[in-house]
Amino acid sequence: MSRTVTFLCYTLIVAFYVSLALTAFGCGSIDTGYVDRKVDCVDGCQSTYTSDGDPHEPRVESGTQPKDGKDGTNGKDGQPGKDGVQGPTGSPGTTGVDGANGDPGAVGPTGSDGLSGPPGSDGYSIVFESFAAITCPTGGTTFLFAIDTDRSADWGPFDANQRSATVCNGLNGEDGEDAPPTQFTPVEIVDPCGDSPGVLDEVFLRLADGTLLASVSDNSSGQNTRFGILVPGSWTTTDGSVCHFTVTAQGEVEWP
Repeated sequence: MSRTVTFLCYTLIVAFYVSLALTAFGCGSIDTGYVDRKVDCVDGCQSTYTSDGDPHEPRVESGTQPKDGKDGTNGKDGQPGKDGVQGPTGSPGTTGVDGANGDPGAVGPTGSDGLSGPPGSDGYSIVFESFAAITCPTGGTTFLFAIDTDRSADWGPFDANQRSATVCNGLNGEDGEDAPPTQFTPVEIVDPCGDSPGVLDEVFLRLADGTLLASVSDNSSGQNTRFGILVPGSWTTTDGSVCHFTVTAQGEVEWP
């Protein structure tokens, strides 16, 4: 038991001195509570520096100043912060200039008819009276007008809105010359078969150009009576006298 403890003690002492020897030649390190690391020197040698745990304040134990290491990779961006408190409302800005008017819109559809209004009251008639004018040298007529407010249908002196007007006759002018006949001027009355006693004779007119104009019916009852032109041929009156006559090609009227 005692031999084993003695052996361990010797072993630890030897290891301690070996470690010191290695540190003296720059090939080892001593655990003194600091972090010992080997780095490349500026001149290519190895140098040992000791740090007490703060990577920003290394202590160089031997050799020349070490070179700076490569920059590390950038860390990830942090989460966006919360929105700040809303600031006070600013003062209103100045009113802008009015914009240009837009184009007129399309015409809308026609609206529905409105309701019929109530019936209006009956109006009043205008009544008048007339008599011979006494102020016209060549004669004339005076008219009295009024509104028939009492609905008597006759003019009265107490009717509303009394009005009067006088119309005078003009002077007689000189007789003019007779106008020449036209082709449609009647020049003769023709009574076929002559006058028949007790019968209202049918007659027709001869115009200036020889045309015979008559009142023509389809039968003796006067059906479809109208004016017509008598052409050459045989005809019969419908006045009850049963007159048979003929119109010649020359426009002459002949009967037995």
